[in-house]
Amino acid sequence: MAEGDAFLSAEADLQRIRRIQDQAWEWIIRLQPEIALKLLRPINKDVEEREGTFEWARQPFLIARAYAAKNDEVAEDHFNYAIGRIARLPACDQQFSLLVHKCFGKYLFEKRKYVAARKQYERVEQLAMAYGLAEELAQTHLRIIEVGIKVAQNRKEQQDFELFKNAASSKCCTFEHQYKAWMEHERGTQAMAADSQFMRSSMPLDQKYFEGLLDSTSENEDEKKDGDN
Repeated sequence: MAEGDAFLSAEADLQRIRRIQDQAWEWIIRLQPEIALKLLRPINKDVEEREGTFEWARQPFLIARAYAAKNDEVAEDHFNYAIGRIARLPACDQQFSLLVHKCFGKYLFEKRKYVAARKQYERVEQLAMAYGLAEELAQTHLRIIEVGIKVAQNRKEQQDFELFKNAASSKCCTFEHQYKAWMEHERGTQAMAADSQFMRSSMPLDQKYFEGLLDSTSENEDEKKDGDN
């Protein structure tokens, strides 16, 4: 085969792999992991021959996501394979690296492996800070806070955080807004506990409290912006 023909053949093969991986991703998003796995398995050998490429790192991530959607614990191994391959790439799309750690953290959190999940979220936090992704950073801060609450096994805080998330969802708040509101809640309850010597467990809260907190935080931000102008 001539050199030019070999190049065209290799390029066509690469495009085929990318197309199949993209299709698999779409099926994973549609919560059809079995279809995704059926697409990915036949190209495993071809992908392995492309060591050091993005597609080589992406393959175990897609497989991990598919198994995670099936609630299969083998997903953890494939997430680790993907992270190991990312580290060996000569140049890596940092958005892809962030996505892998984020998805792995979510999987571990759902498996109640909270300490391991926090390590993944801390890596996401580093990447979000490095690339100035404010909304991603705020979301990760909230996830790390939730992990801490789970690790502490504080039932009252767990209930409060669930009410807070429900309130934020009902108001379609950004993660930046949510993070600022939760920090305001933390400062307020800590000050109240210090002043009145009441334990937080003695302060019953409901969703309306958090909705009001989110509203007041939004108003404060608007006033700050007006003052800066």
